[in-house]
Amino acid sequence: MFRVRSGITGARLPPVAVGLALAPVLIVLIATLAPVAVKDTRLAPRSEFAECLAIAESQGRLACYDALAKEKLPMPAKGGEPILPSG
Repeated sequence: MFRVRSGITGARLPPVAVGLALAPVLIVLIATLAPVAVKDTRLAPRSEFAECLAIAESQGRLACYDALAKEKLPMPAKGGEPILPSG
Protein backbone atom coordinates (compact mmCIF):
# COMPACT_ATOMS: atom_id res chain seq x y z
CA MET A 1 0.00 0.00 0.00
CA PHE A 2 1.17 3.51 -0.84
CA ARG A 3 1.86 5.76 2.12
CA VAL A 4 2.35 9.51 2.08
CA ARG A 5 4.84 10.88 4.54
CA SER A 6 3.25 13.06 7.18
CA GLY A 7 3.54 16.75 6.45
CA ILE A 8 3.84 16.34 2.68
CA THR A 9 0.49 16.42 0.90
CA GLY A 10 1.45 17.85 -2.46
CA ALA A 11 2.89 20.84 -4.23
CA ARG A 12 1.59 24.25 -3.29
CA LEU A 13 0.28 26.35 -6.14
CA PRO A 14 1.13 30.04 -6.23
CA PRO A 15 -1.88 32.36 -5.81
CA VAL A 16 -1.41 33.66 -9.36
CA ALA A 17 -1.93 30.15 -10.76
CA VAL A 18 -5.11 29.71 -8.71
CA GLY A 19 -6.36 33.10 -9.92
CA LEU A 20 -5.68 32.22 -13.55
CA ALA A 21 -7.48 28.90 -13.13
CA LEU A 22 -10.57 30.56 -11.64
CA ALA A 23 -10.71 33.48 -14.11
CA PRO A 24 -12.73 31.58 -16.78
CA VAL A 25 -15.25 30.55 -14.14
CA LEU A 26 -15.69 34.17 -13.09
CA ILE A 27 -16.11 35.31 -16.71
CA VAL A 28 -18.80 32.67 -17.38
CA LEU A 29 -20.60 33.62 -14.15
CA ILE A 30 -20.64 37.31 -15.09
CA ALA A 31 -21.81 36.53 -18.64
CA THR A 32 -24.62 34.39 -17.23
CA LEU A 33 -25.86 36.97 -14.73
CA ALA A 34 -25.46 40.08 -16.90
CA PRO A 35 -28.81 39.75 -18.75
CA VAL A 36 -30.62 39.41 -15.44
CA ALA A 37 -28.89 42.44 -13.94
CA VAL A 38 -29.44 44.68 -16.97
CA LYS A 39 -33.11 44.38 -17.83
CA ASP A 40 -34.68 46.04 -20.82
CA THR A 41 -36.53 49.08 -19.56
CA ARG A 42 -39.17 48.76 -22.28
CA LEU A 43 -40.38 45.52 -20.70
CA ALA A 44 -40.74 47.09 -17.26
CA PRO A 45 -44.20 48.36 -16.32
CA ARG A 46 -44.63 52.07 -16.71
CA SER A 47 -44.51 53.88 -13.41
CA GLU A 48 -46.62 56.79 -14.67
CA PHE A 49 -49.78 54.75 -14.15
CA ALA A 50 -48.82 54.17 -10.54
CA GLU A 51 -48.18 57.89 -10.14
CA CYS A 52 -51.65 58.66 -11.53
CA LEU A 53 -53.24 56.14 -9.18
CA ALA A 54 -51.57 57.82 -6.22
CA ILE A 55 -53.35 61.13 -6.89
CA ALA A 56 -56.30 61.38 -4.52
CA GLU A 57 -58.07 64.28 -6.24
CA SER A 58 -60.22 62.98 -9.12
CA GLN A 59 -59.63 66.01 -11.37
CA GLY A 60 -55.86 65.78 -10.95
CA ARG A 61 -55.90 62.03 -11.55
CA LEU A 62 -57.95 62.53 -14.73
CA ALA A 63 -55.51 65.19 -15.92
CA CYS A 64 -52.65 62.78 -15.29
CA TYR A 65 -54.36 60.07 -17.38
CA ASP A 66 -55.06 62.61 -20.14
CA ALA A 67 -51.38 63.57 -20.23
CA LEU A 68 -50.44 59.89 -20.55
CA ALA A 69 -52.95 59.38 -23.35
CA LYS A 70 -51.41 62.24 -25.36
CA GLU A 71 -47.93 60.70 -25.27
CA LYS A 72 -46.74 58.90 -28.37
CA LEU A 73 -46.84 55.13 -27.95
CA PRO A 74 -43.52 53.27 -28.11
CA MET A 75 -42.68 51.47 -31.33
CA PRO A 76 -43.43 47.72 -31.19
CA ALA A 77 -40.55 45.33 -31.83
CA LYS A 78 -41.96 43.89 -35.07
CA GLY A 79 -44.53 45.20 -37.50
CA GLY A 80 -44.89 48.64 -35.96
CA GLU A 81 -45.29 50.69 -39.12
CA PRO A 82 -46.12 49.70 -42.70
CA ILE A 83 -43.23 49.56 -45.14
CA LEU A 84 -45.13 51.49 -47.82
CA PRO A 85 -47.30 54.47 -46.91
CA SER A 86 -51.00 53.93 -47.52
CA GLY A 87 -52.92 56.51 -49.48
